[in-house]
Amino acid sequence: MGKPKYSIVIPAYKEEKYISKTLPELLNYLNQNHIFSGTEVIVVTADAPDKTDEIVESYSKKFNHFQHIRPGAKVGKGRDVKIGMRGARGDFIIFMDADGATPLYHINDVFLRLEEGDEVVVGVRELHTIHTGYRKLTSLLAHKISWLLIDRHILDTQCGFKGFTALAGKEIFNRITVDGWAFDMEIITIARQHSFRIMSYEIPDWQEKKSTEDQLAGETGIIVYLKSFTEAVRIFGKKITGAYK
Repeated sequence: MGKPKYSIVIPAYKEEKYISKTLPELLNYLNQNHIFSGTEVIVVTADAPDKTDEIVESYSKKFNHFQHIRPGAKVGKGRDVKIGMRGARGDFIIFMDADGATPLYHINDVFLRLEEGDEVVVGVRELHTIHTGYRKLTSLLAHKISWLLIDRHILDTQCGFKGFTALAGKEIFNRITVDGWAFDMEIITIARQHSFRIMSYEIPDWQEKKSTEDQLAGETGIIVYLKSFTEAVRIFGKKITGAYK
């Protein structure tokens, strides 16, 4: 089948309600946009008490290039994205969320920007409107942490839709150390440290499709916030000491 030109990485922990819709939609999208034969799909499924693993495996023969990676017990989304990115074979790589919160047509747009010279493309949501109540507060707090400690130019470091050239992806994900929620902040930090060309990409039609419990993979908002803050401080320390170089 040859080497794929594009790779799409999807971390999928406890995602049976969503991955069963996202994979057939992605299959149709790739065919309709004539990039099916040259696109690799990599789904990473940490151990979960549902049927995510079975659903993903049922699609293993339907894509031209497909990897189903099972890393074992749940550690964190950062670990799963890192494993998928390291295993990607395409020249241009995107990771996206399993729930399809970012409409699929953005895939072609981001691949095009990577082919035209951007090395890292960061999806940016409208943080003031995408969440409500307590979830909105924690989202804005995470943004404030990122603004203070990580990067003042990226308006949304936490969107689960980012693209990379193979070179940038290799350099960044070989240096990633955070397995939890703040791994996106570490991506931006490492990209800046290595002077990769970073582009913000607006996703005005991003839609939250999960309940709060599903969004946080069973953890509480305050726990996620505290973990992210601790990880962000550690990332900041590595940044100012030059550890990522």
